[in-house]
Amino acid sequence: MSITITVSEKTEEKIRRQAAKVGQEVSEIVTNLVEEVWEERFPDEDVNGASEEYVNPFIPFIGMGASGKTDTSTRYKEILMDEIDKRGGFGGS
Repeated sequence: MSITITVSEKTEEKIRRQAAKVGQEVSEIVTNLVEEVWEERFPDEDVNGASEEYVNPFIPFIGMGASGKTDTSTRYKEILMDEIDKRGGFGGS
């Protein structure tokens, strides 16, 4: 694949100097740089933008707070009053 990019004269000179220093073609230097930066910024994405092996980090937490009771939001006052310590605070014995 061929892509044309425009860089400043200063950047072009830096690229040419680096290519001469390491004995590579300018196109090799630029290709390697683009691929390296691309992988850092867009890891594991294919051409369509989909992640290859994305795993949602929150999956292990799904259902952690599930008590099986479905009436807690309608009975919140009753539940809170049962939890209040006789000394006027929340807590266990």
